[in-house]
Amino acid sequence: MAASIKLLFLLLISLSFTYITSEPEPEPEPQRFSLENILDQLKSHISVLESRIDDRTREIRSKDEKIRQMEMIIHEKSKSIDSLMSEIESLQPKGVIDVKEQSSKSYARIGELEKQVQVHGEWFPHWLTVYFSNFQYHVVTHWDEHGRQALDMTVQKVLEKKSQFDKWAEHHTETIYNFLLRQCILVLHKRT
Repeated sequence: MAASIKLLFLLLISLSFTYITSEPEPEPEPQRFSLENILDQLKSHISVLESRIDDRTREIRSKDEKIRQMEMIIHEKSKSIDSLMSEIESLQPKGVIDVKEQSSKSYARIGELEKQVQVHGEWFPHWLTVYFSNFQYHVVTHWDEHGRQALDMTVQKVLEKKSQFDKWAEHHTETIYNFLLRQCILVLHKRT
């Protein structure tokens, strides 16, 4: 009987050891919680990145809209500059032609008045004819000395200012155009 109790005791002990070793080992709880924490952190990081992407997309759209508005403004300004330039060019030769026409008309009028004075010389007193011819001489002399020079200088300065404006406007329009072109290229590059 003692042998059967020992045998029974050995059998129970061996069964208890096999039962203990046959069950899977439970995972430690802290590791499971750390994986869940890492997963939660990754999900929150993904949501933060998605919100940043949305913000950047909105910024890019607003910048695209600003670029379109600037392009429209530049287009309008260039149209107005072109119209002003064409108006200046149309007025410039016309102004020179008008001055020449006015001077030729004034000389023709002087000639007509001289003829009238000669024809109707007897109607005017001699002193008035002398005064008129003297006045006419002074007006023509003053015009030749001062008026013509002032007009020539004015026309020359207008032409210089026009050429300076052409140079200035060309530089600035090229600068603005190049800046906007670079910005558009950067935006297109970022999108792709």
